[in-house]
Amino acid sequence: MATDPIAPLRAWLTEWHTVVRNQDFEAGKKLCAPDMVAFGTVAPFVTGIDNIMKAQWEHVWPYIKGFTVDVANARGGIVGDHAWVAATWDSRGLRPDGTDFDRPGRCTVILARRNGFAADQVIVDALPAWIWDEPEPATQAIAAVAVRRAALPDHQLSFREPEQPSSRGANAWPFVLGAALPFAAMSTARGAGSALVLRAPGAGVRERIVSGRVVARVANELADAMERPGLRGSALDQARAIVAAAESILQRLADEGWSAVLGQPLGGADRGRLGADAVVERSEAFDPFDRRLGANLGG
Repeated sequence: MATDPIAPLRAWLTEWHTVVRNQDFEAGKKLCAPDMVAFGTVAPFVTGIDNIMKAQWEHVWPYIKGFTVDVANARGGIVGDHAWVAATWDSRGLRPDGTDFDRPGRCTVILARRNGFAADQVIVDALPAWIWDEPEPATQAIAAVAVRRAALPDHQLSFREPEQPSSRGANAWPFVLGAALPFAAMSTARGAGSALVLRAPGAGVRERIVSGRVVARVANELADAMERPGLRGSALDQARAIVAAAESILQRLADEGWSAVLGQPLGGADRGRLGADAVVERSEAFDPFDRRLGANLGG
């Protein structure tokens, strides 16, 4: 039997009519890109998943039943990271008096495979392990968290206590944590904020876990009680240095490919680099952030 070339698209359509039937708006949002564009029976043209939910879904899904896409007879195609699929659907509309009526329709869906995981599936380390032994750990921690929060507003951050810190680092850790946590919690993205505070195992871990929870609670209260502050002084200098270093690395990746990361082999250029056979290098210039992929839904 020949393999169905649009099996993934049929699977998406099946998931779609299931969430519509169940009036599961959150599950529906997960099937669509945040910047999707849609038109429908109520909303003529809407951009943005939250706007689409309010303008179209909330005015339709509760007032229909038996929504079913004709998945078996759908037509479509997949080209690289992009795909399209067209199908008819059927449903019953509900009148205010409780009677129903035929409500057929059709949909055309444009999909794209985006690079990487969704933001809510990734937890990012907030701080490098070496920061606790720096001359100004609190200043550097605040700068590091502020940059991560600005660059990744939808991601959650984690704070991990070093497993073998110096005595100076061990003493400073809870205080530096308390200084940096509010900057992690100050996100414009709903549901974002510090995700994890992990204390290192060892003697007194129970008491340290309790103190970590207290620090997190106080930090959240502080974040809720104040506007997002701006950086200044050495914290601002450190943040700018972090951004400059990141830009330099990205530029090297664009110019040199993976050799910018792998470096030169030990013992001379005629020897192979460790891990070089695990990647495919690109010789032409490219932009690592050039991802113009989106997902649009019409129907």
